[in-house]
Amino acid sequence: MQVMQMNDHDNYDFVVTEICYVLDKKPNAEWYLEDYTNNDYHILAFVLSGKSSYLLDGSTYHIKQGDLLFFPRGKIRSASSDKEHPWHFIYVVFKTSFGNATSERWFYEIPNVFPDSTKIQFATLFRELDHLWTGKKPGFLIKCRSIISEILYLMIREIHFSELNIPHSSKIEKIINLMEENYMESYSIEELAELADISPSYFRNLFKRVTGLTVTQYKNRIKISKARDLILSGKCNVTEAAKTVGFNNIYYFSRLFKKITCANPSDFIKR
Repeated sequence: MQVMQMNDHDNYDFVVTEICYVLDKKPNAEWYLEDYTNNDYHILAFVLSGKSSYLLDGSTYHIKQGDLLFFPRGKIRSASSDKEHPWHFIYVVFKTSFGNATSERWFYEIPNVFPDSTKIQFATLFRELDHLWTGKKPGFLIKCRSIISEILYLMIREIHFSELNIPHSSKIEKIINLMEENYMESYSIEELAELADISPSYFRNLFKRVTGLTVTQYKNRIKISKARDLILSGKCNVTEAAKTVGFNNIYYFSRLFKKITCANPSDFIKR
């Protein structure tokens, strides 16, 4: 599967539109599926305990505690629970709507099995999802949709930073978070490299490999994106938005804005 680059962020434009059901499937040594295809819904499942075997696209997967499973609509699979250690899992069946064809293509290329997804948030999110769905208190659908979206988001993040398999990529992720939180700042490469405890030359190369952009390109994209939102909100005019995100030269800001968004800042004021 092609690894997502950070500049491909718009390719994951989809929303959870419908939830069919959520089930906490208790251990059952006799559980099995035979050439099963769900043509209408997508499925997410998290293994709480036990083991099972899955046959997907001609490959056998030995599923165990902590594994996360994703089956998009139309996926054919066969499976059976381990007899001695039957698996216990929570799963949700849902539908999505896509913003564009590229989003749909990327969605269907998300891996089916995330082994050893033992991050505490996955288990917590699935348990919360099951609890909310069972209780069905006012507003539960809104929260359930948001939890499914968060699970998918965490999966996408795991794809990016795990499958890149680049040493020190986690350090770059921390720097990216710093840049996003402090979008008004204009950090130099030397400052960021020092914070990452990496030499400036290696930092440049590593940042480009992880994000697909240079440090300056990524920094400018963050700033222009924030400026666009400020202008659209009506809280700032073009000059005020430029200064808020760290640009004192309004002419340079306007040229960069048009280069990144393919529109003039004034076009967003009209909206």
